Amino acid sequence: MPNNRFDLLMSLLGCWLLAGLYLDGWAHIHLEELESFFTPWHAVLYSGFFALAGTLVLRILLQRAVPPGYGPSLGGVGLFLAGGAADMVWHIVFGVEAGVDALLSPTHLFLAVGGVLIITGPLRATLRREEPQVGWRALLPAMLSLLTLLSILAFFTEYAHPFSRMWSAAPNAAPDGDEAFLRHAVGIAGVILQSALLVGVLLFARRRWKLPRGGVFLIVTASSLLVLFMHQKYLVTGFLPLALAAALGGIAGEVLSRVSLRLFAALLPASLYAFYFTAVLLTTGTWWSVHFWPGAVVVAGITGLLVSYLG
Repeated sequence: MPNNRFDLLMSLLGCWLLAGLYLDGWAHIHLEELESFFTPWHAVLYSGFFALAGTLVLRILLQRAVPPGYGPSLGGVGLFLAGGAADMVWHIVFGVEAGVDALLSPTHLFLAVGGVLIITGPLRATLRREEPQVGWRALLPAMLSLLTLLSILAFFTEYAHPFSRMWSAAPNAAPDGDEAFLRHAVGIAGVILQSALLVGVLLFARRRWKLPRGGVFLIVTASSLLVLFMHQKYLVTGFLPLALAAALGGIAGEVLSRVSLRLFAALLPASLYAFYFTAVLLTTGTWWSVHFWPGAVVVAGITGLLVSYLG
């Protein structure tokens, strides 16, 4: 099997793993008393892992060598296996985690690190090629790998993600005092954190390749839709307004991908969150003041600009 086809296969299997991760997250949020390790959601997650691991090991056995860029992926297989076994024991001994606990559980973090090492194999393989990588045919595995990477990062930081709990929406208003301060703080922290992650991932790719048309749209929109899917229970605006905001943010990012790197880094997150707050204002309204929510859009842009000076 040619290297590019192997990379594509591994990146698609990585999407299988990602689907299992988000299905499991959805189940933990929407289904009460989820007290067993043996669930359909875990079945999708772990079958995706075994498909990835089996494909990689088979390739190594056939070639009698580790494919270029996949050494860390092989290490990730071992880490994921160890984390999965420990996670089953952890659930039996301590029960199933709830809320933010599930994102900070040591065994889940081992699984996350192992999963990231595995799914970024196609990205590392593409980076190691000497010939120019141009167009979807050459870059699709790397783009899917980047999408999966960003989505895993978003999953494990969903407690500070504007597309999850929607702290700015009017129904989530809090009285003055500590509770209002905390909801403001978590809300703006989410804008800053997710802007940094989004811009960081996209600039990593843009500095190395000419991104194929539609690539930025794919990563921005798909990663946002996954978070929205997982948190449907908390979307007081409904799913569609925020999905439209994510799509418009992706379109804006696609247009901006042709401008200078600094402008792209600043205007992409600013545009995404401008559409986000517009969706909130047109549906539920916001309890954040006219000083605060426009400032959040500006802060998103500043965050992206600062990230552009790293690396």
